[in-house]
Order: sequence, then C-alpha cells, then structure tokens
Amino acid sequence: MGNTVPCNLNVTGECPDKAISICAPGVEVKRIGRTIQDHADKFKFSIVRHFVGHGVGELFHELVVLHFQPMLTVGSIDPVIWFDDWAAVTEDSSLSVRAQDTVYNRRWP
Repeated sequence: MGNTVPCNLNVTGECPDKAISICAPGVEVKRIGRTIQDHADKFKFSIVRHFVGHGVGELFHELVVLHFQPMLTVGSIDPVIWFDDWAAVTEDSSLSVRAQDTVYNRRWP
C-alpha cells in the first residue's frame, strides 16, 4: 500500500472542498459531480457510486442544501453495507475512504 493511504485520505477530503468551491447559482449538479470525479481520476482512485451526495430536507427548493459524501477506493466500486446500516466497505475489502461535507445557500434559485 505504501503511500496510498495518506494520498487516499487527502484526495478524499479534497473532493468535497473542490465541489463546494464551484457551487454557485446556475452551476449544474452534474458539473459538481464531474469536479469530484476528475479529482479522483487524477490520482487513479475510483468512486463508489452508492456514496456520492444528495439534497437534504424538505426545503430543498427554497433552501439549497447539498451533502457531499464521496467514497474513494483503490479497488472494487461495489459497496457492502454492514448490519448497522451505516458502516460500509467495498466488495473486495480494498482500501477505501469516505468523506462528508454539507453546504447550503439561501440565495440559489
């Protein structure tokens, strides 16, 4: 594994930061996702697509709240959710890291 562990930790943590940095009125959600994907690709990590992000709450249309939760891995992108319905690993138990961050803006349409 060598230097993969600190790199995976850093890159995974940077993904939400990069996504948040481009959030603004008129920015399409797919561009935000592409920003995360491009950053992971640059370091040759795969994204577990089950954990990418979502809108939050019933006020989504009046108050934009986005929750980013990328899970980057060096192996399989297929997740296995543990019995507690919270913890997750990849199907092949490869090195994986999951980060979470939330952003909201009252001025978005």
